[in-house]
Amino acid sequence: MSNLFLNSGNAEGLVAPPAVMGFADKNKMNLINEYLAKPEIKRLFPNDLVFRWSAKPTKDIETGKFTNQYELYALRMKRGGDGPSLEGDRVINATAT
Repeated sequence: MSNLFLNSGNAEGLVAPPAVMGFADKNKMNLINEYLAKPEIKRLFPNDLVFRWSAKPTKDIETGKFTNQYELYALRMKRGGDGPSLEGDRVINATAT
C-alpha cells in the first residue's frame, strides 16, 4: 500500500493542478513529512522548495463529499522572504475553488 499517491497524468492531463505533488490519507501525513525532512531526500529538491498540505481534504468527484485525502503542494519560496511568491506575474489561473 502506498503512502503517497503521486499526481499523475491521464489522457486529459494531470489529475490535479501542477503544484500538487500528490495525495495522502490524513494518517500518513506525518510519516511523509518525516521522509521529506530527511537530508538525503531534501537534497533531491531545490533549496527554495517547501512542502505544504492542503487545509481541507479533497472532495470525491462523483459524490462531492469530503474524502480522507489531503493534497501535498510544492511551493517555491520567494528569495529573501519567508513566504511563497504569489504575485500577479506568477499566477496562471485563479478561480473561486
